[in-house]
Formats: sequence, structure tokens, C-alpha cells
Amino acid sequence: MRDIVIKQGFNRPIPLDVENEDGSPFDFSDVVQIRAKIRNISREVVAELNITVDQETPGRLIIETGPTDDWKVGDHVWDVYFYLNNGDVFPMPEKGVCKWTVDERIS
Repeated sequence: MRDIVIKQGFNRPIPLDVENEDGSPFDFSDVVQIRAKIRNISREVVAELNITVDQETPGRLIIETGPTDDWKVGDHVWDVYFYLNNGDVFPMPEKGVCKWTVDERIS
């Protein structure tokens, strides 16, 4: 599991490596679309994320948060859904992949 800790105002791409249970890189070749949202501890949607598959590194996703100035300090969760080319939708487990924490901006 990876902890993602960002500061309020952070706005750079975040790489996230996803592995199968055996430690091999997850194969995203059947994924045609990824939808993701960040939610605060009250489960309110804070932001929609732009997530793409890194074509150069197997199993790697690139996460773009957009502006985070208004994100509250503390823990957040995310909902991630992979839309496959056969029409199936696969949710990424909320726990065990990564934990999001937002820290105060340093002035």
C-alpha cells in the first residue's frame, strides 16, 4: 500500500504502481476508461481525478488531482472505477491500494 500525502495547493502528477497479488505489475490493457473521485471523511466528493495509464511503465497509473487549495486537511478516500473493453466495470478496492492524506499548505 502506498500513502499519498499532499499539501493543500499541490498540483503535480502522482505516479501509482499497481500490482497483482503475486507482485507482478497489473495489466491495464483491457481498460478503456478510468473514473475516480476523492471523498472527504464525510464521504462528500471533493474532486474528480484525471487518471491515465502510463504507457511506458507496466502497472503504473498517473494521477492528476487538479487544484487542491480547497481540500480539507486530513484523511481522504477515493472511488476508482475501471471500464473494460468488454463492458465490465471493475472497482479498485478502497483499502489496500493507497491512503490519501492532505497536510496544511506551508506558507
